Amino acid sequence: MDSNHVQERTTIPASTASFERPLQDVLDRLPAPQAFRQQIRAQRAGTIAGPREDDSEHQKQISRNLKLLSADLGRRYAADRVTLENFEIYHGSQRPVISQLERFREGLKAGNKEIGNLIFFGSAGVGKDHLLASLLYSAVHRGITARWISGAELFGKLRDAIDSRKSEADTLREFAEANILAISDPCPEVGELSAWNVTQLTRLVDRRYRAMQATWLAMNCTDGAEAESRLTVPLFDRLRDSATVVRCFWPSYRQRRTA
Repeated sequence: MDSNHVQERTTIPASTASFERPLQDVLDRLPAPQAFRQQIRAQRAGTIAGPREDDSEHQKQISRNLKLLSADLGRRYAADRVTLENFEIYHGSQRPVISQLERFREGLKAGNKEIGNLIFFGSAGVGKDHLLASLLYSAVHRGITARWISGAELFGKLRDAIDSRKSEADTLREFAEANILAISDPCPEVGELSAWNVTQLTRLVDRRYRAMQATWLAMNCTDGAEAESRLTVPLFDRLRDSATVVRCFWPSYRQRRTA
């Protein structure tokens, strides 16, 4: 009687035994309690990424940032027109620059507090804005906020703020808060920056410098010495701190097309 009872308790029906191995596999994959607690602590500390519950909102924010950047850059520098891959190579010195920028692009990651400044040197018409815009779009696609403005437009907005009695601080804030601000041609093609222009640009750059936010420039200059003479030493000193310098010294694309 007792032996039969024991036999009934220990015998596993064939239909049940077929589930035994899959169930054990699931149990084997479950983390041990201590490892699970360590994983949760790491997620809370930000050491490892936890599950994204707001992925949809994150993508919406990226779309909004892309629209802002596209509006800044205009149709000529639309996202599908300006990539590193479709930059036309027509001079030997361009290939090393593209390789340099591809490496730089790999370091663009959301949450990276050390994106670094970026300075393009070169004459007009060599494609500095094309290359600059391509990196801006790459940054936004990776969750980084980025804005673009020309020097002439920036100073125009600041002057308009005075005429409309809008606070200069409000105008500066629009371009001070993005993770990356790109300024194309901060110096006029003819003449020098006025003392007022230098003061306003210094305020903006200094604010971004203290916040450890990246400022990127495309300048019609040959080197840092010329940039210093045009922007002033204190201003350019902030801009070149931890900056990647890109030297675009090849014939003008536009002149080549019309030759």
